[in-house]
Amino acid sequence: MLAQLLLIWPAILLIGISDIIVLISQGMSVDWALIWPMILVASALVVVSVICQWLRRYQVSRAVSAFAQIISIGILSSILSYALMAASPYPMADPLFMRADAAIGFDWLSWFSWVDSHPKVYLILRYAYESVRFQLLLVVIVLSYIDRDRVDEFFIYIIISLCITCVVMFFIPAIGAFSAHHVGVEPWKNDTIALRDHHLLIIKHLDGIITFPSFHTASGVLFIYIARHHKWLLYPLIINNVIMIASVLTEGAHYLVDVIGGLAVGFASLAITRSLLVWWAQKSVTLSFVKAAPRPG
Repeated sequence: MLAQLLLIWPAILLIGISDIIVLISQGMSVDWALIWPMILVASALVVVSVICQWLRRYQVSRAVSAFAQIISIGILSSILSYALMAASPYPMADPLFMRADAAIGFDWLSWFSWVDSHPKVYLILRYAYESVRFQLLLVVIVLSYIDRDRVDEFFIYIIISLCITCVVMFFIPAIGAFSAHHVGVEPWKNDTIALRDHHLLIIKHLDGIITFPSFHTASGVLFIYIARHHKWLLYPLIINNVIMIASVLTEGAHYLVDVIGGLAVGFASLAITRSLLVWWAQKSVTLSFVKAAPRPG
């Protein structure tokens, strides 16, 4: 509970403050109709979580508060990615990523063509790519009931990896491999171009616009790691997420270097999260000792 109040929710608040600062600096705003339903739902979930905590239904309380955090993190980080894309002064890195793929011997277009010519492989990759939302709900619900400490660890990782991803995107923006290889158009391409040209001043909808590094890949690392103490959950997640990471090349229009970057973000976020949790455990022991110490006199 303390980790939620003193680490997770303050971090979410900081993302929201960052949104406001960057949006104002770019002369941008967010359509109220986009965010007020999310605010209402998240607020209602927080109230329900507090009630469940008071009733000592701790597992239910953590699951409900987790849904509130998912909604809050999702909307605020997406807004941040839009604002940072508009603020980025750096050129699009698609040509650089194409050269990097070629330098490591990966022929993206050949892989895309092979997948496109094998419908069963395409369907497997498509389902794996879309499974990220289902995995998110599954992991949060299951861990809320069997391993609540892992839920806090999960959200700290998510926040850190999202922040790293958004910052890297600011310095190395890109559109995606579909446009670069002339095999299609990314759903987020128009928004990205409009943001770069400062024509999109009111955000009315949100798409995932981050190409490098791949957040799907970073998420795959997290899903596997967070289930490490529960083998019945771990092995299915390993299989699914290995496929999901492979799927981002064709389903998410990612370059291979995006995947490599996503893996780097994933493992860096794990290291930072573990260090933060060690510090927090030491801090919690100190706080508990101070609280339990007898008062003078």
